[in-house]
Amino acid sequence: MKKIVLFCLTVLLLSAKSITYNYELNASANVTAITVKSDTVFAGTDGGIIDVINWKDKKEIDKITLPKIHDFMGDLIGPKIISIDASDDGKKVLFLVQSEGGGTNLYIYEDKKLKKVIEKKNISVMMSKARFVSDDKVFIVSLSSEIVLYDLKNKKELYKKQLSESSFGDFTFNEKKTKAAVGCESGEIFIVDIKSGKVLKVLRGVNKDKVMKLSFKKGTILSGGQDRQVGVYDVQSGSHRSIKSNFLVYAVDLSPDAKMAAFCYDENNEIAIFSIDDLDMKYLLKGAKSTLNTIVFIDKNTLISSSDDSFILVWKLD
Repeated sequence: MKKIVLFCLTVLLLSAKSITYNYELNASANVTAITVKSDTVFAGTDGGIIDVINWKDKKEIDKITLPKIHDFMGDLIGPKIISIDASDDGKKVLFLVQSEGGGTNLYIYEDKKLKKVIEKKNISVMMSKARFVSDDKVFIVSLSSEIVLYDLKNKKELYKKQLSESSFGDFTFNEKKTKAAVGCESGEIFIVDIKSGKVLKVLRGVNKDKVMKLSFKKGTILSGGQDRQVGVYDVQSGSHRSIKSNFLVYAVDLSPDAKMAAFCYDENNEIAIFSIDDLDMKYLLKGAKSTLNTIVFIDKNTLISSSDDSFILVWKLD
């Protein structure tokens, strides 16, 4: 059966147009996560540095350097950036950083100033990923799938709720930041009202193992799983379709109009792009050198990807 599934995917990809990346940007160390706002890429690394790069001009705008910490051998190292986000105008950068002795601390960088806004001892969960909801509110998900809405101004948790007994996989927002999609190790995806923390719906049916990456646009959710399944969900109806990948799906993204979808599909680090309407494979992006961790559609014809190395790749479909 496995050979038949792989054969079918290979046949589908035969008609896909092969594309190599336009150019690469170089980060200071291995990239752990990126976020993109307009012309700017914010790249968190495993060396305690965030590179801020204008991806169009290929020029470095800024470099954010975190205080070093001691590793288990007592040596000073740059702390790993766990997750990264930026305000819509790109003036504030929010990132979770590996802390001394384990756990994470949350920082904001603004006006060339670095500020620790949540220290691990001052919050009741082990933070795994964080994103801006607004300038003064942050949505946080813990390793154990607890969600927290945190008030930065008043330095307090507005709510904390347990979504699942399964460990956390990934979360993302819809375009208006009114809803969050939170994926877990169980394969379930929880649709949450961000303001109240209320679970609006639970999506099931595609992933039977950890949901590793999510994208949520135009009422459609794209999921990538450890079980090598890519899911396409209609949030309103709960209906779903799926594509079997040749590799663990560490990265996915929907185009801004949610008509196209991208996912890492094989051990050669290639990116497959398909049409949401008919699941027809359109493009195969070749050239990534290491395991992909993030794919971002900038517009319907431009993508940026990062891998577990120092290279950030810019792709053009046409």
